[in-house]
Amino acid sequence: TVSDETKAAWINALNAAGFADNASYAFDVSESGGTVSFNMSVSQAERTFSVLEGSQTVVEDVAVGNLASIVADLSPDTSLTFEGELSGGILSKTGSGRLFLENDNNSFTRGVVSSGGLLSVASIGAIGISDFSSLGLKLTGGTFEYRGDGTPATLPGALCLATPSANSPVG
Repeated sequence: TVSDETKAAWINALNAAGFADNASYAFDVSESGGTVSFNMSVSQAERTFSVLEGSQTVVEDVAVGNLASIVADLSPDTSLTFEGELSGGILSKTGSGRLFLENDNNSFTRGVVSSGGLLSVASIGAIGISDFSSLGLKLTGGTFEYRGDGTPATLPGALCLATPSANSPVG
């Protein structure tokens, strides 16, 4: 068995590193041929926001662990606006609706992926990526809109256009 103190030490270390926020854990100790193995699995719940019709606004902060996702699944002719701070592993935008990111302090350790519709950001900070985001900003379909203050901006991380076209100028 794994002692409660050992479990607490591992959980505290993962939480301190930001890798296990809002997580559930399973511990297992096994012995085979004189070798004792300690196994711990961590699972994190993703947060999914689905909009089937009309427009919705989320004003509160939304946080998931660094291994989890915030998913915005938007049907045609719908929109979702996040005004609160978003943080976690990855933001995934699916569907052909419109997603508006308004908070300058968003943060995603693994990046942002948009596969359709419109991804619109009020500022570079609203994208929520940094040099340390493993994926950066990945556009596999749809339109990206930057609504900044009119001054040139630098994306703080990688940009991947999975389906570039003549209507996808990058400069």
